[in-house]
Amino acid sequence: MRRLGPALAAFVAAAATVTAQPVPGQPLQPQPAPANPRVNLHLDGWEKTMGALVNYGAEFELEKKNPVFPTPRKYGGSVLCMKPNFAALRIESRTNKADYEAFLSNGKSVFHYEGEKKTITEFKLNGGGAGDNLMIEFLGGMKAAAAQQRFHITVVQDNPAVDPNYVVLRIQPLLARDKQEFVDARMALLAPTNVARLPAYLPAVVWLQQPNGNEEKWELKNHKTNQTGVGPQHFEFKDIPGWQRQLAPAPPPPGAPRP
Repeated sequence: MRRLGPALAAFVAAAATVTAQPVPGQPLQPQPAPANPRVNLHLDGWEKTMGALVNYGAEFELEKKNPVFPTPRKYGGSVLCMKPNFAALRIESRTNKADYEAFLSNGKSVFHYEGEKKTITEFKLNGGGAGDNLMIEFLGGMKAAAAQQRFHITVVQDNPAVDPNYVVLRIQPLLARDKQEFVDARMALLAPTNVARLPAYLPAVVWLQQPNGNEEKWELKNHKTNQTGVGPQHFEFKDIPGWQRQLAPAPPPPGAPRP
């Protein structure tokens, strides 16, 4: 399955964890120096928090910046995830109702809705697995140790005397396929000392820079964890009359060159 773009990369980073497994047949690049204990402490805390969640939901504000046009575009939306591989993401422009995008994973396929094109593209998940879809990879509850192989992660801020609310990490991709999605990112996680007393290490803010210089900033709010009543029925595919439904091209076999 082809990648679903930088917006989705930012979403999964905010909605789950920075860990993911290598794709079969695609070797990792040389690993960075071992993470320092501060990085390991926060990654372990993040893994523990997200691993304990059966489902997770939040609302968000999204701002997109283009280096050519200085006025940022503003969006809002919501995300709902449920283990093992269910997810729903909705992004809506604050000024243009036609500028709408959504992603839905029902465990068998990922459906990409594009409002301006009025298309629904289905990406099959082979055997119910993640394939090469970042969203499902990140939602899989993978181990923090794998993050050290795929990303270079450093601590930007974790001093409660400076800011008791957030732990800020810098995330830089090591693999060529991830560098196609983003080249640099900052993620603010809720610190164990956050004054709102929300669960530590839930995602709060994600800033992302894309290879073309575009930037995205995601601010998550109204976190909801382990809600009762959330089930597979919340992730059922819904057709839209008048929209074109299409199937995405099959992915290349493991180890084959990517287009």
